[in-house]
Amino acid sequence: MEFLSEFHNKVVHFPLAIFVLYFLFEFAGVILSKNYLHQSALILLILGVLSSIFSVITGNQAKQLANNLISGKYLLIQLLEKHESYATVTIWYFTTLLFFRIYLITKKKFNYKYQILFVLLSFIGAVLILITGYTGGILVYDYGLGTKLFGK
Repeated sequence: MEFLSEFHNKVVHFPLAIFVLYFLFEFAGVILSKNYLHQSALILLILGVLSSIFSVITGNQAKQLANNLISGKYLLIQLLEKHESYATVTIWYFTTLLFFRIYLITKKKFNYKYQILFVLLSFIGAVLILITGYTGGILVYDYGLGTKLFGK
């Protein structure tokens, strides 16, 4: 399963983009009062949660390999742990949003008040995505972790 770690930097960008698009569609749905935008936002949220599963699997494999390479480098270990923590919180956050939204839709309670709430909640999620991506970017661009240059 180690070969999966090589794909983390490739598959991780898909859910990142999807979750940011999800926020934009939630926002546009409220501003423009268009039902198709709300439906599209739900589809994006589902796609984001599902695709994030691959990011987690590949990220866990990448972390296992990285732990062998960075032993003794405490700053790097802390940053990697921080990145993993933000990623975990972000995934659970969006998964919770998805189940809450599906619940409201099935109970026919997804009205304007909840639509506004979901714009705010999706914005918070987008901020979590940015923080997670930022810490991952530091690992790659500042330290070379996950690249062929690391360890040379």
